[in-house]
Amino acid sequence: MKKQMLAYRIEAPGQTARLMEVDVPRPSRGEALIKVAGNGLCHSDLGIMQARFPTPGWSSAFTLGHEVGGG
Repeated sequence: MKKQMLAYRIEAPGQTARLMEVDVPRPSRGEALIKVAGNGLCHSDLGIMQARFPTPGWSSAFTLGHEVGGG
């Protein structure tokens, strides 16, 4: 299995997003890992990038995009 993947991320609210290579996450019990074939950014991602939406408890980098297709 690949150990690295590409992800569009921001380090903190209001910062510029960038494409970077990150470790492939390891699923916990009851979770599944899918290979993403495509992903979209939407209005909520823009709000996070522009620090317009609250992000309570956010303490690390954030991978944008939650409109995912894969298998």
